[in-house]
Amino acid sequence: MSEMLREIDQPHPFMVYSPSELRGLPDESWRHLIGKGHLSTGVMTVIAGPGGCGKSRLITALARCGATGEDFIGLPVHKCFKTFILQNENPIFRLQEDFEPLVGKHFDQSIRVSSIPNGGIQLADKVFKKHLAEEIKLFEPDVFVLDPWTSTIRDHTFESCVEALYNLQVAIPYNELAVVVAAHTRKKDLKHGTNSQITQDEVLGSSRLVTTARCVLLMQPVNNSEETRHSVKIDCVKNNNGEKGPIGVWKQNNGYYQRVDEAATTNRGRNGNPKIELDDIAEVFEQGNKSLTKAQAKFAIMELTGVKVAAAYNALNLKDPTKNRFAKYLRVDEQGHYHFIADP
Repeated sequence: MSEMLREIDQPHPFMVYSPSELRGLPDESWRHLIGKGHLSTGVMTVIAGPGGCGKSRLITALARCGATGEDFIGLPVHKCFKTFILQNENPIFRLQEDFEPLVGKHFDQSIRVSSIPNGGIQLADKVFKKHLAEEIKLFEPDVFVLDPWTSTIRDHTFESCVEALYNLQVAIPYNELAVVVAAHTRKKDLKHGTNSQITQDEVLGSSRLVTTARCVLLMQPVNNSEETRHSVKIDCVKNNNGEKGPIGVWKQNNGYYQRVDEAATTNRGRNGNPKIELDDIAEVFEQGNKSLTKAQAKFAIMELTGVKVAAAYNALNLKDPTKNRFAKYLRVDEQGHYHFIADP
């Protein structure tokens, strides 16, 4: 054993503590920059959503709130911070549009954003890493943003994601920064107010990204009324170091996000409760191209519309067609699978 230890002439890669030694360490609550675990130094936060939903603009808003100290989508900013954005999507004219409202010395001192790199984001390239390291050392940011994740991976395999995560961790002082990654999800329109959920395979670029992140914010577009046009529903669907749950519906206007009444995003009846429409039934069954068991259809209706179990079951009740206006559009085969008939 002693001979093996002598061969290892390198700094220890990690430390080991007893409970009493941990209690004696300095308080590290300073690492929380936004909320409780929503953005913290030394860990990764993922902002996920379909293409075009406004992830880059939300990141711009995050940088603005870091410069001013104002709340970010309803979450408290505990102290001002500097943000460095490495991005590969938006040309200069789009950046000029997004950052036009950010006028003032404090913004110039607190925000840096890259142009689209020649050849893309190449975290494994020595020249690229050297230039990135120089820019980070010069600016000394608190938050590092990578936008988007798909620009760093070769494909959507697990191996490619592991390689990209390693390249990211060695290219920047990972443990000294709060890391934010913008990730695309598969298209999923939010037509009604629902309890949003995200599965690991919905984020493009392997499930490893979601499991590595300590916090995941999910953005979904809301465009079912004039009031909610250009709005997004934001949910904290993962938070290992704090609370998760809905953050609300927010409308982007000239770089600022304003909260929208969530009632405007939900299809509701006269009593204010969620309501099921024929279009919902058609969507659940993919316009008749998909068959479901009763249990599958029930859960799909609940997820899409936000109704309770009883209402979902009533929509599938075929025993008494006089009490179910959707009965004539539904059929059950010998295996017990429900089918949607668009033109009965």
